[in-house]
Amino acid sequence: MSRFTPFYVPKPHFDITYAPNPIYGYYVYEWLDLGIPFYIGMGQTYRAWALHSQETEERRELATKFRIRITKHFLTKPLAHKQERLLIKQRIRQGYCLTNQRIPC
Repeated sequence: MSRFTPFYVPKPHFDITYAPNPIYGYYVYEWLDLGIPFYIGMGQTYRAWALHSQETEERRELATKFRIRITKHFLTKPLAHKQERLLIKQRIRQGYCLTNQRIPC
């Protein structure tokens, strides 16, 4: 190990050979419809693009212009969970209706 090599180099959780934009560690993401968030989650690798619960998937199918925004990345699991909860609280205070809210809107 050379003296310029960092002590810890994170390893990807998936094969990044053919991935256009590799994401290391955990990340927090938003699902958007016309730029308005309707779901916030955290995950690693391809979780943002994977299937979710039936209610969330139904909302996703109703979206007219569906996009995924990665808000924070390169996080540890506890920090990603904290950031997810913080972002959900922030979006609810801003008046957005999220499908992962406990209270239906």
